[in-house]
Amino acid sequence: MQLGRHVQISMGVPDLAAARQFYDQLGFQLIDQQTEPWPWAQVSDGQILLLLNQDGNLYTGLLYMSPAADEVVAHLETLGVGFIHRQEREDGVLQQVIFGAHNLLVSVANHDPAGLYQPAGEPLSRCGKFGEFAIPVADFTAASTFWQQVGFEIRYESTEPYQWGIFNDGNIVLGLHAVQNMAGDEKDRFYFPHPTMTYFNADMAARIASLRADGLPFQAGYDGGPGNAILIAPGDQRIFLFEGEV
Repeated sequence: MQLGRHVQISMGVPDLAAARQFYDQLGFQLIDQQTEPWPWAQVSDGQILLLLNQDGNLYTGLLYMSPAADEVVAHLETLGVGFIHRQEREDGVLQQVIFGAHNLLVSVANHDPAGLYQPAGEPLSRCGKFGEFAIPVADFTAASTFWQQVGFEIRYESTEPYQWGIFNDGNIVLGLHAVQNMAGDEKDRFYFPHPTMTYFNADMAARIASLRADGLPFQAGYDGGPGNAILIAPGDQRIFLFEGEV
């Protein structure tokens, strides 16, 4: 069973205006913005939706919309998932649940996504093509099993340079990367602590040079050559930029 029929990456940001300016510079398109229940904006790179929330918390997660949220919650309960938050109306109708899954915060809202904006699938941003939402995990097998139980299919799997895989539920591509238990030189090369949007393009070196020329902040000390870099987004988020095709 899938978690929903519509998804967006959700981020808590300390300053919505600064976040908007950053993603505007990257070429993300503004879809909507409001001030209630807190300042928020929804932007898109043409392939994914990104929800920026100035709600007083810093996090990165997934927000699913499902017209059958009760069934999704029942399925999650059979998997032993514990909910961080569960919201119901006064009449007992479920509105939303939030749970943690292998280093990722996931929300499922009881909402029919019909009529909601859906990206056309063509990359619009200066980052190139969205490749995956990369998630660092401690136990690849456990993470792989869980995400397959909620509607994801394995598209690629490897054990080099560590165990990792690409998963897709028809809404978003996840990359599960077993980097949390790495040590030494390998950890210095590959470790990342938080879920991270990842982009690829054959001309990434030129794209990175252009972004640097415009003053966008990059992670210092990362040496992946001219075609690979890590952008620093507001809220101390990271965005991977890699040379290659997807």
